[in-house]
Amino acid sequence: MVYVPEFHLGKNLLDNGMTKLLITLVLIVLVPMIPLYILNISSPIWLPSKISESRKCDIFRGKWIPYQSTPYYNTATCREILDQQNCMKFGRPDTDFLKWKWKPDECELPRFDSEQFLELVRGKSMAFVGDSLGRNQMQSLQCLLSRVVSPEDIVSYTEDARFKRWFYVNYNFTLASSWAPHLVRTIDTDPDGPTYNRLLNLYLDEADHAWAAQVEKYDYVIISAGRWFYGPQVFYENGKAVGCHQCLKNTIKNRTMFYGYRKAFRTSCWNLGLNSGKKIERTATVTIFLESTLDFNTSFKTLISLKRFSGVTFLRTLSPAHFENGKWNTGGNCVRTQPVSKGEMKLDRDDLELYLTQVEEFRRAKREGRRRGLDFRLLDISAAMVVRPNGHTSHYGHWPHENVTISDCVHWCLPGPIDTWNELLLQMLKRERWGCEIGSQLNILVQKDVEMRPAIISNFPPKPRLCNLALKTTNRAVLNLYLRKPAMLFTMRHSIDMALIFIMATAGSYHSTSKKSLLLVSSLVFLTIIPFYLFSTSLFPLPSPENDASDLRNKEIVKDCDIFSGKWIPYPDGPYYTDATCDLIDQHNCMKLGRPDTEFMKWRWRPDECELPLFNAKRFLELVRGKKMAFVGDSVGRNQMQSLLCLLASVTHPEDISHRYAVDTKYFKRWFFADYRFTLATLWSPFLVNSRDADPNGHSLNSMMSLHLDQADEAWASEIENFDYVIISGGQWFFRPLIYYMNGQIVGCHNCHMDNITAVTNYFGYRMAFRTAFKTLQSLKNYKGITFLRTFSPSHFENGAWNEGGNCIRTMPFTTEEMKLAGYELETYLTQVEELRKAQEKGRKRGLKFELLATTEAMLLRPDGHPNQYGRSPHSNETVADCVHWCLPGPIDTWNEFLLYMMRREAWRSFNESLQRNIT
Repeated sequence: MVYVPEFHLGKNLLDNGMTKLLITLVLIVLVPMIPLYILNISSPIWLPSKISESRKCDIFRGKWIPYQSTPYYNTATCREILDQQNCMKFGRPDTDFLKWKWKPDECELPRFDSEQFLELVRGKSMAFVGDSLGRNQMQSLQCLLSRVVSPEDIVSYTEDARFKRWFYVNYNFTLASSWAPHLVRTIDTDPDGPTYNRLLNLYLDEADHAWAAQVEKYDYVIISAGRWFYGPQVFYENGKAVGCHQCLKNTIKNRTMFYGYRKAFRTSCWNLGLNSGKKIERTATVTIFLESTLDFNTSFKTLISLKRFSGVTFLRTLSPAHFENGKWNTGGNCVRTQPVSKGEMKLDRDDLELYLTQVEEFRRAKREGRRRGLDFRLLDISAAMVVRPNGHTSHYGHWPHENVTISDCVHWCLPGPIDTWNELLLQMLKRERWGCEIGSQLNILVQKDVEMRPAIISNFPPKPRLCNLALKTTNRAVLNLYLRKPAMLFTMRHSIDMALIFIMATAGSYHSTSKKSLLLVSSLVFLTIIPFYLFSTSLFPLPSPENDASDLRNKEIVKDCDIFSGKWIPYPDGPYYTDATCDLIDQHNCMKLGRPDTEFMKWRWRPDECELPLFNAKRFLELVRGKKMAFVGDSVGRNQMQSLLCLLASVTHPEDISHRYAVDTKYFKRWFFADYRFTLATLWSPFLVNSRDADPNGHSLNSMMSLHLDQADEAWASEIENFDYVIISGGQWFFRPLIYYMNGQIVGCHNCHMDNITAVTNYFGYRMAFRTAFKTLQSLKNYKGITFLRTFSPSHFENGAWNEGGNCIRTMPFTTEEMKLAGYELETYLTQVEELRKAQEKGRKRGLKFELLATTEAMLLRPDGHPNQYGRSPHSNETVADCVHWCLPGPIDTWNEFLLYMMRREAWRSFNESLQRNIT
């Protein structure tokens, strides 16, 4: 509704018509410029000078690059360095470890700005809670801030050196450390007193009172815990022993340290407010959760349940140790002087399991925290620090005459690479405050405009919260207009409004004068197009006709959700299709072939963070109208394609056109959906690279084969440029005996038992095959498609190996507690992910997109979904059970739900990017 001011219409207006017209023209031009003036305000010191600086960048993925500048501080300029980490003071001879800088792959990480940090925390307080690694980071922060001002030691707080408080008078900022190495209540049970490896009792459902009683007072809380959990421990819950780790007590159930790690993690953060029943309005405070192990369950429950806690929580991930040439207590050391490459060192075994547990519990806390208005973020330092074995104290944390024999390969030298943690911390805090400032300015604009044009804020909350509006509004298109061209909406709206006012005010007078009418109309048309000319853009670019515009605005797609982490829940509605409604299933038709149970079809995947939409065949076909899609890989890839065929057949039936393109129509299939001009194909290539039989006895299920790891299989590589979507996969074939070639020469073999050939693992060939496949896609000049890597599909043989009578007769899914990704399945999955990340980096330079279709976690829980002996005719006389492929219909249909979700999200991103380009 447009408010129309009162005009006195009539003859007097005509007497000075041109004067009135000129005045109106001035108003029409000037009024829309008001928002430009409003936005022309000075920014706080922490606000980025350009919006482009706030673009999303993964600052945790990158590499260390040489940096010859001197460190931020030294032993002379910072007196807060604890002796145990003061490497230069105690004679470390090399200085090269100080001359490296972390370089994210997608952007630059700014240098630490002490004044900027102090302005951010002015009038606030920050606590480091946990073990000595947390204190290590706090001392780094103290030294970084000492370049501006030195703090006052508030010794009156406590005489215990493990609990320190420092006060920065000029900034009214308090910095504290609280010693709680397990985060939960701990009792020392060793009668001989504290030792490095003593037995401890951990009460996993009780947060350590030493920090939990104080944490509500702080605006920023940094929690850490780690290496203390490797020692002997007895775990207690509800006052009773529920297990132990390395306690050597036959009366207590043996458990891994990961059990306590998860429980303590959850408990520590839960109690910060979830059970309070009262939603707290957040300020721009931030809680940073540092490296945590067994007790983070307890930590998260504690944080979420405290009524007065209102911070944003960041989990800082595991800080790896680097003992080489022995363990910590058997002569291990860390004498390297250079960082290593990504391929030389990575998280593995216990460290990897700890890291994954952290991330899982972080996601759980993030979900639960939302109910209380608490945000959890991930400060992921693990990838950066795993390649810095040269940054530890080693034996330079004490004088040589002290005869300390244990090297410190856990803590970090000061100055050293740990300073990067605080560079990352500063950027995360700036990002939080940037979101708040955007919300604040939007709120101002909305309030300024609300009287003039209520409709413009119809998609915003009536009273937006400053820190949530910019980040959580579902109308991203409108938000982008505010961020990129804040006056744009106002200009267009107000120009039209003023034009309408003028028309209504003068309509009764000008109709009698043709020349004046013509002038008026011309002026209004001209003024209406002024904003479009000024901004040289189309305000609302139309979405592609291949995309449903209503679909692009769907909240399920706009919000960020990890659809691959979740659980299977009962779904009594049953499958999308049956063998009766889909006549395209030529394999794995379990119901047709006599499988007696049907419960395996009555489960649905439920992500932890959102709902996974049901498969919509019509929506899928609209997305791929006029396009081509290929599944490249082995028979499990064909398995997914057959699932997709049946899902789409509910809308339209395809034509089999395989014979037009291939002689072997069993392994190379093509289907054409004429109504949508969509082609669906499968290109058989189980190794992705050039392969041939190497067994003199001919091909069999387990015969030896030769792989040329640097040559892509032409069966798919010669065809792939014509496709818009490529789903690439591979897996089970790499477990057979294989001889590997590169540059025409044998470089090793897997399970070949040949003395004259170097034995290597199957992961070597697996990695190189995917690397070659991705390089091939990147090198094809005409390839413009989107590549989806479908991750490893686990098999579920029980009661024997695949060729020793193993079968898969279960009829129910596993729970997430019963089955975890580990062993060879985890290594295979991680190999794929690592190679995809590299492909994403290189593909970005060419404008190619590589996406992860991470089905592994979901399918690991579905031992009931395989054909077993119901994938072939009972008269076939085959004795090997099929616990690799999946029944149709069955859980594999979920893969295509994932695929549709990702394609819709990609369509939304493309639409949003197009919109931003048009308004920039």
